Amino acid sequence: RETIIQPQKDNLIEQILKDLAALADRDLAEQKRKEIEEEKDKTLNAFLGNPANRKFIDKALENPELKKKLESIEIAGYKNVHNTFSVASGYPGGFKPVQWKNQVSASDLRTTVVKNDAGDELCTLNETTVKTKPFTVAKQDSTQVQISSYREIDFPIKLDKADGSMHLSMVALKADGTKPSKDKAVYFTAHYEEGPNGKP
Repeated sequence: RETIIQPQKDNLIEQILKDLAALADRDLAEQKRKEIEEEKDKTLNAFLGNPANRKFIDKALENPELKKKLESIEIAGYKNVHNTFSVASGYPGGFKPVQWKNQVSASDLRTTVVKNDAGDELCTLNETTVKTKPFTVAKQDSTQVQISSYREIDFPIKLDKADGSMHLSMVALKADGTKPSKDKAVYFTAHYEEGPNGKP
């Protein structure tokens, strides 16, 4: 995750520094620039986590070029993680597609039991397809898509059963219910640390 988060932080700080250079209040700009420089060799968590700096972060995030950079870093990072640490790449216990069992009812419910390498049950995932009155959603590229159904997945808040770490990456399906190409895939991810009752 650090190979994704650190480049995103670096790009965000770079944009904040550009925005500070254009700030009319030179004293405030210099104060904030010094805060960033003092933390430069650290994680910058103190600067980014300070509520007083939220307006600088929000302004930087309004920049469309920065948004594209952050998105491409995340896409490339997760693509690398999923390819490197997959069962298909020979990584034991790595990423593999969820093997949903057949639909068990007319409500479009699917379920699967997730197990650790020892075969102990970690959790049960339930997916429900929800049909809805069609509505239109504007996409990031300004095109629109009509939605008439979506899926809900009940992710566990903690692992109540056997020990083990678990990382879930669920791809958002296209409007017709099929998987998008890997270069256009969007994932919801949840990570549970190894140990008793791993927590996300």
